[in-house]
Amino acid sequence: MLMAIIHSHPDTKTTQRPLLFMLEMTKQIHNTGKVVTMDSCFCVTVGILALHDAGVFGQALIKTRGKFRPKHTLATKLASS
Repeated sequence: MLMAIIHSHPDTKTTQRPLLFMLEMTKQIHNTGKVVTMDSCFCVTVGILALHDAGVFGQALIKTRGKFRPKHTLATKLASS
């Protein structure tokens, strides 16, 4: 089942190692609807979508530093004041 989930997402060549790790670590809670909280290094769209396909919801920390900082958020407004 894991390989079917992996091959159903088009961008798996660049993110295959974290994707396999995420699916392997959450194998026991697949199809339960539970939420997994991850660090920012696992915040890849393909991985979170693969978890969703496996019946697990994923959430990840998004760092607000750097040039790709999310705009129009409370954190950005607080940092600029």
